[in-house]
Amino acid sequence: MKLAAEDALKQISKKDITEIKTVQTPHPKVIMVMSAVMILLNTEPEKKMNPQTQKREINFWEPAKKAMNGSDFLKNLLEYPSEDVDEKHIKKLAEFTGDESFNKDTLKGVSLVAANLAGWVLAM
Repeated sequence: MKLAAEDALKQISKKDITEIKTVQTPHPKVIMVMSAVMILLNTEPEKKMNPQTQKREINFWEPAKKAMNGSDFLKNLLEYPSEDVDEKHIKKLAEFTGDESFNKDTLKGVSLVAANLAGWVLAM
C-alpha cells in the first residue's frame, strides 16, 4: 500500500503542483481530489455562504492552494504516516472515494496530477 502511494506521488513534479494550484477555475474532479487530500492532512475547510442557495458550504480549494504553496507539499505527502488514517478519515473520505470517477484511470482524462493524487489517497 505504501509503495502504491509513493509510486503515485513520484509521477508528480513541483511544476505540476504549480500548474494545478494556479488554475483560476479548477475542474470539479480536481477539487474533489484535493478535498480528499486535505481531509487526510487534517486541514480545515473554509465555510462560506453560497449566495445562490443561502446555505453554508465547505470549500477545501482555498486551503488546498495554500497547502500546495508550501515547498514541502509533496514531501509531506510522501512522508505521511498511513497508520494515522483512522475511522474518522475513512468516513469523511467515503463521500469522495465512493464516487465511481475517483480512480486514476478516469481522472487521467481530467488531470494527470489529480489522477496521481487520487491514487495516493486510495493507497492510504
